[in-house]
Amino acid sequence: MSKTATAYTVWAQHYDCVPNPTRDADHAAMLRLLPRMAGCDLLEFGCGTGKNTVGFASVARSVWGLDASEAMLSMARRRTLPAHVHLTHVAVGAPWPTMSASMDVVTVSLVLEHIESLPQVFAEAARVLRPKGWLWISELHPIRQWQGSRAHFIDSTGRRHEPDCYQHGFSDYVDAARPWGFHLQEVEEPGDAERPRLLVMGFQLRPDGTNPVD
Repeated sequence: MSKTATAYTVWAQHYDCVPNPTRDADHAAMLRLLPRMAGCDLLEFGCGTGKNTVGFASVARSVWGLDASEAMLSMARRRTLPAHVHLTHVAVGAPWPTMSASMDVVTVSLVLEHIESLPQVFAEAARVLRPKGWLWISELHPIRQWQGSRAHFIDSTGRRHEPDCYQHGFSDYVDAARPWGFHLQEVEEPGDAERPRLLVMGFQLRPDGTNPVD
């Protein structure tokens, strides 16, 4: 089991109940997007314990939640989720078990810092999205990463757990997205008075639905 998988297996039991301002900021950012997701087919890559899934399910026509941690998915399944929500385990780097051009929106929240190579995620998002579909990414802000912040938690024994983390800058996301037909349309940097906490980016797939690297 990878370091990341091990950490999230332990973290799953406490993820929703311990203080976590980054988790809460991401949740608030996704809630602000809900009006734009009404009636859509949505894929949530990295659904975790379902913290955002409940909100997505309240407005979307269908929600497909994917996560690499069985323990986190187990917590998500304990929530009261409607029948149009489906939760599936998928290994990091594996193709998403979703038909091509079947989704209107893909969301990726607090996941990409644990993935060293970004292009595969953007490639899969481009594959499953319909023309003009949206990809929303919400990640720990690069400034905080460069200053040493990273995902971690302290368990009940006082032991610190850290998943594998990789630093990605603004240009890394844009450069990984561009070859697959994504255009950056919106950027938000939620945070406090001193520095941003998150980098939220909205990419739209090109309207003809073609992949320029094919």
